[in-house]
Amino acid sequence: MACAISLVSCGDDDSSSASASYIVVSADTTIGEVGTTFTFSVADDLGNDLTADATYYVAGATITGNTYTAETAGDYEVYATYGSFVSDPIEITVEGSTSVTGS
Repeated sequence: MACAISLVSCGDDDSSSASASYIVVSADTTIGEVGTTFTFSVADDLGNDLTADATYYVAGATITGNTYTAETAGDYEVYATYGSFVSDPIEITVEGSTSVTGS
């Protein structure tokens, strides 16, 4: 007695069932002058862009949106949250404006 078994699979490759392990925050630039606008983005370890849905913090304070315009020189820690994930911080440096005065 002969028996034939055929297995057929339809659908995706299980990548939809994968879940993220962490998020990463990045900035378009990490050094700027007073008045520079820094733009931040967030992605998870699967490559998903979470920029629009993340919450951003500069020097511990929540900012609105994903941009920050520096008003004071200094080094600032920036991190983001998305759901239960918290990114590792990055640092942005804001340098003071230089003015040249004649004598």
